[in-house]
Amino acid sequence: MKPLPDNPFRPGFGRLPPFLAGRDHEKGYLRTLLHCLRVGERDSEAVLLHGPRGNGKTAILRWLQLEASDKFNLRQIKAHFVSNPTVVVENLLGSHRDESREETMHGTIGGGVPGVLRSEGTRQLTRRQTVSLSLDSAMKQTARGKPLLMIMDEAHTADPAGMGVFLNAFQDSAGMAPMRLVLAGTSDVRDVLSAADATFADRINQLPIGLLSPAAGRAAITEPFAGHGIDAAGGVVERLAAWADNYPYFLQLVGEAAWMETANFGRLTGEAGEAAIEQARVPRNRYYSTRYEELAASGHLEFGVAIAAAVGAGGHRIKKVDVEEIARQHCGKGWSAAVDFIVRKGFLWRPHLEPDFQAGIPSLMDYTVKRHERE
Repeated sequence: MKPLPDNPFRPGFGRLPPFLAGRDHEKGYLRTLLHCLRVGERDSEAVLLHGPRGNGKTAILRWLQLEASDKFNLRQIKAHFVSNPTVVVENLLGSHRDESREETMHGTIGGGVPGVLRSEGTRQLTRRQTVSLSLDSAMKQTARGKPLLMIMDEAHTADPAGMGVFLNAFQDSAGMAPMRLVLAGTSDVRDVLSAADATFADRINQLPIGLLSPAAGRAAITEPFAGHGIDAAGGVVERLAAWADNYPYFLQLVGEAAWMETANFGRLTGEAGEAAIEQARVPRNRYYSTRYEELAASGHLEFGVAIAAAVGAGGHRIKKVDVEEIARQHCGKGWSAAVDFIVRKGFLWRPHLEPDFQAGIPSLMDYTVKRHERE
C-alpha cells in the first residue's frame, strides 16, 4: 500500500476537523445569518453557541470565519477585553495589534483615554490619538464599508458589567448599519449574560452544542477515510465512535490514532481499530483524571461520584430536581454552588429549555465511579 497522506484528523480544542460532522442545523442557521447580513439587513441579531468544552463550539466559529470569507468586516472580539472600551474600539477600527501588551502596560482603561498603537518587532511604541469614538459609533463606522460580523469566543470569561456595555452598544448600533454578533462559551456563559445589565441579553438566540448523534459520530470518522479512498471493515467505525462517546474531541483523538494504525495494517481493519483505541486511551484517561482531580480539589468529589452513579443508572440523563436533592444530601447549604461547579466544568449540562440534565461525557461517569471505588 502506498503511504497515506498527512493525517487529516485534528485532535485539540478549537481546531477545525477535516469534516465538521453533525452540525447541519447550526451551519444552516449561521448561513442564513450571513445571508441576511450580506443583503444589508439591519437587525440586532446575536447568536450564542453554548455547551461543555470539547464539543466543537470554537470549531464552528472557525468554520463560520471561512464561510464569511472576505465579504464582511470580520472582527474577533476578545471576551476578557469587553470591560476595556478603548481596546474594543481599536479592535473594531482595525488598529489593535497586541492585546496582551496593552493589558500589561495599561491595565483597564476607560473609553476616551489615550490608547497605544503597538509597533511591530522591536520598534518603539508610539502614542496614538485619543480614542474619541464610543463603542456603538465604532461598530457603525466599521460596518459602513462592508457588513460587520463580530465573533466572541470564550464569552463565559467576560466580565458581566463589560458584557452589558458591549451588548447595549451592539443593540444601539445594529439598527443603523448591517452587523451581527456570534458568541460562544461553556454552559456558564448564560450566567454572565444574566448578570449583564442588558435587556437584549435575554433575546440572544441560543444554539446548544453537545455530543454528536451516533450517525454523525460515525461520519466524523468515516468521511476523512472515504475522502482518501480507504474503506473500513464492518463494524469498526461503529466501535470507534461508540468508544469516543460521540464526543468531538475524542472522535478526533481516536481518528488520528486509527489513521496511523491504518498505515500499519494497510486498511482500517478491526485490529487497526482496537490498536487505535488502546493508543487513544492514554490521553483520554489523562483528560478524565484532570476532571476527577478538579472534583476532589473543589471538595465536591463525593457529590460528583453520587451524580455520576445516578446519571449512569438513568441512561445518562437525570432530572434537575434529583440533581438538587443529591447536592443537598452531600453539600448542605453549599448545594447550589456545587451544582454550578459541576455544570461549569461540563460534568453535567442542560441544553437550553430542556428539563433534564445530561452527562457531559457518558464514559466520564463510569470512570469517576470506578476510580472512586478503587481509591
